Amino acid sequence: MPALLGLLETGDFFEREAAAWPLAEISGAGHLRELLSAYQKGFEEGHDNDGFTAALLEIPALFPFEARSELTKLANAANDPIRAHCLWLLEFCVTA
Repeated sequence: MPALLGLLETGDFFEREAAAWPLAEISGAGHLRELLSAYQKGFEEGHDNDGFTAALLEIPALFPFEARSELTKLANAANDPIRAHCLWLLEFCVTA
């Protein structure tokens, strides 16, 4: 896990995107803050983040209740643009 988290900090978009998939599937909502920060960095660099978006969408699909709880906490604590990403991803979480 530490190696994957380290890849999110790199200057290489493709490494960050590649690390997002296993992190999303293994840790679920546990590393949303780090994932969303790396996701935003891709936008700031001019990438469309389509692969990263797909990886993030795995989190509410695989861990719906945990994702909803963590995203709600992050949305209340984070500033934009991370807050906006949380609100977007919350749209894919189970409401029951």
